[in-house]
Amino acid sequence: MAQKMQLPVDTDILRIRIQKDLEAKFRFELENRAAELERTTDAFYESRRQLEIVKTAFEGNKYEHEKFVSDVRERHKTELLELSEENHSL
Repeated sequence: MAQKMQLPVDTDILRIRIQKDLEAKFRFELENRAAELERTTDAFYESRRQLEIVKTAFEGNKYEHEKFVSDVRERHKTELLELSEENHSL
C-alpha cells in the first residue's frame, strides 16, 4: 500500500482561516440586526414619548370636561331651585 504524501497543515492557521470565514459570513447579518434593533428601539421610545404627550392631553381634556359637566349640573340645580321657588310663590 502506497501512502500519498500530505503536506503538513498548520492547524492554527486553518482554524484562524475558518474562523475569519465564519465571522465574515455572519458579521454583515449581525450588523444589520443591530441597526434594525437600534431603529426599533428608537421608534419604541418615540412612541412612548408620544403616548405620554397624548395621555397628558387626555387628562387635561378629561379634567376640563368634568369641570364643565359639574358646572352645568350646578347651574341646572340652581335654576331648578329658582324655578321651583318662583312656582311656589305663584
